[in-house]
Amino acid sequence: MKGGGRRARDEGRSARTGFFLASLLPLLLSSLLSGCGLRLFSAGQASQGAHAVVLTRPDCPTFVARTLDHGFTVATSRHETYAPRPGDVFDGPVREGRSVFRLYPTGDQETREGGLNVPLDVLALDLDLAAARVRLDTACGPTP
Repeated sequence: MKGGGRRARDEGRSARTGFFLASLLPLLLSSLLSGCGLRLFSAGQASQGAHAVVLTRPDCPTFVARTLDHGFTVATSRHETYAPRPGDVFDGPVREGRSVFRLYPTGDQETREGGLNVPLDVLALDLDLAAARVRLDTACGPTP
C-alpha cells in the first residue's frame, strides 16, 4: 500500500506540472515568436511620431526628416503634387514601408491648421545624419 500511495502522489504531481506547463505554453510561444516579428496578443500597430523635414534636393521626392526619439528618417513622397520642403512636419507611423501621413507644411496657414494626407514610402529609420545623407544622395544624386 505504501508504494501505491507514493505512486498516486507522483501521478498527481505530474498532472499538476503538465497542466502548469500547458498553461504557460501560449505565453512562451508568443514571447519566442515576437522576437521573429510575429505578434499574437497585439494589434500590431506602429507607434506614431512627429517627423520634421530637414534635408531635401531640388526636383527629388526623397527627403530626410528628424523623427522625434527615432533619429533621422529617409522617405519618398508618393503624393502627385507635394514637394518636400525643410520645416514641413508629418504626423504618422514610425515604421518602414508605405503609409499615409498627416502633413503640416510650412508657409501655408490654411493647410497647416488642418493638415493634408500624404502617402510616403519610409525607406529607413533610426539613422544618424551622415547615413541619412548617404541614402539621400543615393536616391537623388549628390548635392548640387
